[in-house]
Amino acid sequence: MKSRPLRPLVRSTALAAALCAGCGAKTGLAAPDAATPTDASDDVFVRFDACVAGRFGLVRREARMVFVIDRSGSMSLPLSGSDRRTRWNVMRSALGATLPRFETAMQTGALIFPRVPASGALSALQACDQLPGDGLDVTFARDNASELLDAVGLYAPGGATPTAAALARAARYVVARASRGLAQYLVLATDGAPNCNAALDPATCACPVSSGCNVPGLGARNCIDDDGAVEAIERAAAQGVGTYVIGIDGDIDDRYVAVLDRMAVAGGRALPGPRSYYSVREGAQLGAAFEEIQRTVGRCAYVTPSRPDDPERIAVRAGGVLVPRDAARRDGWDWTDRPYGEITLFGPACERSVAASRALEATVACGR
Repeated sequence: MKSRPLRPLVRSTALAAALCAGCGAKTGLAAPDAATPTDASDDVFVRFDACVAGRFGLVRREARMVFVIDRSGSMSLPLSGSDRRTRWNVMRSALGATLPRFETAMQTGALIFPRVPASGALSALQACDQLPGDGLDVTFARDNASELLDAVGLYAPGGATPTAAALARAARYVVARASRGLAQYLVLATDGAPNCNAALDPATCACPVSSGCNVPGLGARNCIDDDGAVEAIERAAAQGVGTYVIGIDGDIDDRYVAVLDRMAVAGGRALPGPRSYYSVREGAQLGAAFEEIQRTVGRCAYVTPSRPDDPERIAVRAGGVLVPRDAARRDGWDWTDRPYGEITLFGPACERSVAASRALEATVACGR
């Protein structure tokens, strides 16, 4: 069904100027009552360049999400002592259980790393190979859960963990096709520390094994590339692409936990509490992490056409009930792209809104 525009009182820049001519800069304009949210793009709803006071219906912002999936050799290990399934099989099962429920709510795609070399056998060098170009394994689209799951099913664990290269590749692809009407995210699902950076010094870098990094054929590529992965996520965030981090960390080293935390913070979607990333130690936790991320991004991200000068001078209501702002993102709303006017409901606030199909509205005040 074609999205319909938010029905604001002000329908054009010229009319906005005429209505505001006698009211001074940034004074209030009457605004429509809240309307049922629709998917937002720059083509389907009117935005205000300056703050306009009033009450506005919020528009659901369409999301585009690329899953960046680690298939390195360690994904063939058991998830944890209590869950003996391989990490890879747990990943496939969780994606299969959650993707079909959200495929109509957002565009999804996938990049699986490291890529399987064309020659087949995984030599030490090929273990880090990402191949040239900027393509994805599955190009983002709606209603493509089966295609994405089929692509994951073609692979088996193998190779090293070129996380920085995979993230950079996915981000380049998304940014090159960016639209301000689309919220864009990466979801990194990985079970260990990144490596494959040939520029590191194997004599001084941190290594995943106590015997050191001078592994025949790999050398510096075996060093933990924590800074490279964090920098790739930071570059993506600076270009408007946030990153959720899921750590399949049932039995991993504490050093890897620290890397996962750093990546989650860099991605701008860190969780409150002792772990900044989605920590997965049992299969059900991975499914829950995918579920929460997709629900939040696909159903609980909204855009207000008028953004206040002071980020606190806005009140959000769902079905007439005030929703508190919660910067910790446990239960309430928070700005997730303030320059664009995006707010997102988190935790139980998101669940309540979805379950009750409540219309959201914002009351905006201008000035500071």
